[in-house]
Amino acid sequence: MEGIEVKLLGSENINGIDCYIIEMKPNKEEILQLFGQQMGDTSGISSAEIGEMIRSTELKEWIAKDTFLVRRSMADMQMETKGKTLNIEMTIDIYDYNKDMNIELPEEAKNAQDIEDVMKSEI
Repeated sequence: MEGIEVKLLGSENINGIDCYIIEMKPNKEEILQLFGQQMGDTSGISSAEIGEMIRSTELKEWIAKDTFLVRRSMADMQMETKGKTLNIEMTIDIYDYNKDMNIELPEEAKNAQDIEDVMKSEI
């Protein structure tokens, strides 16, 4: 990950755990590599097309000072296509490492569109 600028922003308490706040600014090549890993070849969108759409990317992680485990991850990406601006925002709190979990699909998500279909329709 040579194409990522990393900066320590300070510290913050996340759910009772003291954490370092790390900001990462990846270059477009790193972003495209991540997209390729996440979406694979099934999206119908080329890396070049994605690269042209990306306007800004902000990534932050909150790392526990005592265990160095990630406790929160935030991504904010702005893309532009067909004259529209798409904002992709995501924050994930991570806890209960190494514990069993049960994930149930919320009722309101049962008819959600697949992200690949959304991306194809926007491009």
